[in-house]
Amino acid sequence: SVAATAVFEHNKIVGGEETTVEQYPSIVQVEFLLSTGWDQSCAGTIITSSVVVSAAHCFVEDEARKVVVDVDTRRIRAGSSIRNSGGTIVKLISFRNHPEFGILAEDDADISLLYLAQELVFSASVQPAPIPPQGAQLPDDSAVTHAGWGRTTPGGEMSPVVREVTIYTVNHAECADRWVSAITENMICAGILDVGGKGSCQGDSGGPLYHDGCLVGVVSFGAICADALLPGVSTPSVAATAVFEHNKIVGGEETTVEQYPSIVQVEFLYSIGWYQSCAGTIITSSVVVSAAHCFDDAAVDTRRIRAGSSFRNSGGTIVGLLSFRNHPEYGILANQDADISLLYLAQELVFSASVQPAPIPPQDKQLPDDSAVTHAGWGLTTPGGEISPVLREVTIYTVNHAECADRWGSAITENMICAGILDVGGKGSCQGDSGGPLYHDGCLVGVVSFGSICADAQLPGVSTRVSAYTTWILDNKDNPV
Repeated sequence: SVAATAVFEHNKIVGGEETTVEQYPSIVQVEFLLSTGWDQSCAGTIITSSVVVSAAHCFVEDEARKVVVDVDTRRIRAGSSIRNSGGTIVKLISFRNHPEFGILAEDDADISLLYLAQELVFSASVQPAPIPPQGAQLPDDSAVTHAGWGRTTPGGEMSPVVREVTIYTVNHAECADRWVSAITENMICAGILDVGGKGSCQGDSGGPLYHDGCLVGVVSFGAICADALLPGVSTPSVAATAVFEHNKIVGGEETTVEQYPSIVQVEFLYSIGWYQSCAGTIITSSVVVSAAHCFDDAAVDTRRIRAGSSFRNSGGTIVGLLSFRNHPEYGILANQDADISLLYLAQELVFSASVQPAPIPPQDKQLPDDSAVTHAGWGLTTPGGEISPVLREVTIYTVNHAECADRWGSAITENMICAGILDVGGKGSCQGDSGGPLYHDGCLVGVVSFGSICADAQLPGVSTRVSAYTTWILDNKDNPV
């Protein structure tokens, strides 16, 4: 197997050019603890302040790929362009390789979630990457970009600085013909076919494949680096979409928009079309409240809302945005503090049985512990499952703020509400519900912000407390940016 190392080592940027981590702030180095010390051997991509996506093969240590490594032998380095130096080093609490890794084919489902021991602080050099909707496909010949620290020539040295290269997606059937049984439907092939000279190689495993800034692939394997005949292969990040998206209703049941007429879908414009990726709540005929993190660095024409429909991505009324206003203190006191945004609609909504505003509480109104609150949304229905095609609801309970802060640490501020079923779990919000409502007696008391594993028993879900921002909402609802 040593003779094959040069052929199959997983990471390198060949035929590209130097860049900076500020150009790709979601990329991180994954370092291995070797007998000689820590050394970058894989890469990964930030998707939340506490989760990184990488390749499952970076976390096994036997040829059968059944023996996982000790979590203490892996760590990440974020925010540095320079290999093995600078930036912020963060240990892992745990990692989760996909349960189907290596079952259908040797490198199938080559994807892993890395849970960080401390939250990342976002900055110009540390940012999460968006991921595409479940099932999204890129057309053949789409331009995609690899970034990483791998070797710059086959058999050469690892790059001391981050590099980038643009290549093109390869027709799946053509790729499968060339690779034979190695290729499954869960893979993306990319390169410059029959020309070669550009692509990933040793040292880039687990790193990102981007399309229009979106994480579409996780570098998995290749033959000779940047080979002309055998394109490089990545695991599509859509394989992880069900695991990672911010929003989901877990442990709930189907409902209708007539039961929650103030909820709207917030749709994102991807290269392959519009898809619901967040949610929001109507407060006036021309203003919706959502989460600021759904609008980080977003152009206003890449977001729109869909009101009055129980069905994800269909029906109801679609309205574009005139502008949006993220809270000016978003992310300052803590990573997700003030995670609230006002969306100013390009046309007024017509109220009906399925389109109505929600009331908001008085400034600084506090809910007692163990108050029943309700989430509604279109997110995943089980951790790792499918996004719900229809609106769902779940009732959970507010958690004592000090208890929540003890469990979450510095992530929790006075401007947040924690809710779940503590030490039991199984109910709550998850991927696809970000920005959506937390209701109490029909009043909008929270805006879904973040959580750990969906409907986690130990770490309750966290929403922005609307009453902390009632005055700001009232002062700004009639003043579009």
